[in-house]
Amino acid sequence: QDRKLAAELTPSFAALCVAPAPPPLLPMARHTPTMVAYVAASVVAAAMPEVLGEQPVASSERCWEKGRTWIRCCGPSRAGESDEADGCWQGSASSLASGIAEHSRCCGSSPEEEPMETDLLQCAVDPALRVVMKAIRHDTFGLGGRADCATPVFCAASRRGWRLRSREEAVCKDSTLLAPPRIDDGILAAACSTLEPLPANVWYPPAAYERARLRYRFGRAARPHCTVSNWRLIQEEPVRLYEYFRRRGGEKVALSRVLVNVGAGDASADDPLAALLHGFAARDGTELPWRGVYFDAIPENCDKARGRLAQLGNITLRCGYMTPRGAAEALCQELASHGSASACSPKGATEASSPPPLEHDQRIEVDAMNVDIDSYDCSVLREILLVVNPKMLVVETGGSVPPPIAVAAEFHPVFLEAAVHNISGWVAISGGTTRAGGFWNGCSLSAVISLLHPFGLGLYRYAMLNAMFVRVDVATAAGLGGGEGMPWEPADEFECWRRSCGEHPWGNMLNLTAQGVHSHLLPFVFDRVREADPRHPVSISVATPPPRSRPPAGGRTGASPEVVTEAGEASRGEKK
Repeated sequence: QDRKLAAELTPSFAALCVAPAPPPLLPMARHTPTMVAYVAASVVAAAMPEVLGEQPVASSERCWEKGRTWIRCCGPSRAGESDEADGCWQGSASSLASGIAEHSRCCGSSPEEEPMETDLLQCAVDPALRVVMKAIRHDTFGLGGRADCATPVFCAASRRGWRLRSREEAVCKDSTLLAPPRIDDGILAAACSTLEPLPANVWYPPAAYERARLRYRFGRAARPHCTVSNWRLIQEEPVRLYEYFRRRGGEKVALSRVLVNVGAGDASADDPLAALLHGFAARDGTELPWRGVYFDAIPENCDKARGRLAQLGNITLRCGYMTPRGAAEALCQELASHGSASACSPKGATEASSPPPLEHDQRIEVDAMNVDIDSYDCSVLREILLVVNPKMLVVETGGSVPPPIAVAAEFHPVFLEAAVHNISGWVAISGGTTRAGGFWNGCSLSAVISLLHPFGLGLYRYAMLNAMFVRVDVATAAGLGGGEGMPWEPADEFECWRRSCGEHPWGNMLNLTAQGVHSHLLPFVFDRVREADPRHPVSISVATPPPRSRPPAGGRTGASPEVVTEAGEASRGEKK
């Protein structure tokens, strides 16, 4: 780090130092003075590219390998927490400067181009996607190799059994010895074949399922990374996307600093907006304080949330169960001064006279919104979207009802009559407010997707229990589509659903979809709903996309049809 020392290095030695990484370090006893000087000079030289006239060598690693996560390495620091970001790329890049460059590149990268890694394929709903990892020791199969070495292999499921999908380099406990000989792929394939085959009843006709997917999907982008674990969707995805909008959006993405949270719990860790709320609080005066409205039904959670919200901005907390219309009116009362008054109900509106659909710029701009009330979620969502226009949205969807079946519990006063009150805050956060006996709670993934489509929101991430949506015009303006002016396309919900993790409680839904959406899948789901004997209205239908596949930009109602071809030009027609 001594500029004088860096300047005195000879040009030839300086060029050597910023070349690809030096050889792996040997045990300390073998270090020679020359080698120590070489390594030390390489760090100094690479850290001073302006002195040496060289650029640090870029790493070939993907950002989120080796256990790195965005929230740990890049997330906004919070009071009282240690900063772990410094060590994320140490030792992974060829020099100190390269590590700094990697940190900057990865932390500002597009979540679509550098998505988080996931291991959900080990438990994918679709058996054709399932992958199992095995570690093959080098002293097995009569190889006579080292017992401290193993080669990781990945085995993929098929109807005929497990087959070799890929392999990695051998890993040894004693790294000072020479690398072991490479195991032949045939031996690794034989190791995969020893796994117990999946039962025949989990499979389905892929061509028939593919026809259903192409017919009924709303999203057109097949992104394997659209499916994430639920903890990641809650703790990481919203805050990473918000930071991306802050960094890349510029004037094209004007942040309102408004949050809406319907079913906020105690505004803590289990809340999808908690990381935003705490991580981007206006502590240094560079940003405006948060505004918004939070709702929760349980007094204990309200008390905890009220204390947290008071420290972070001007956010109103409404405590108690609410009707869909009541939620919209509360938003208008608290936030109408921050948007157009025409977004809210006309004077004298009643429960039966909801306001008409409005242009997106007449509604109240909201940076992020969450809806999770374990009951008539879609009824509330449908009503409040008439007055607010969120850039990103998290909704609890569950994973039992597959696409394209849309099932939604509709509001009825019986929900309020059966409301749960005398429970602790933690029990409520864990689902304790769910009504039992004669109730169907929540709304399915396809129900939410079809509801949000006219409002310009498309599927971004899916985590079985929750789904995250992004407004298409905002995502496109921020460059989430991959380049300047390239439109961002919502994720294919069929692809996301079949990559989700876990055994389905109802059995082989993929096979029912392939056999016939109307003839087999819809009747099956209808029977499951009827078994619950709901005391309130329930909407059940097949969610069918309109002729225009992409949601209207910003949710403009009545806008002229806009179509994007594979090349991104305006036209209409589905990608083949």
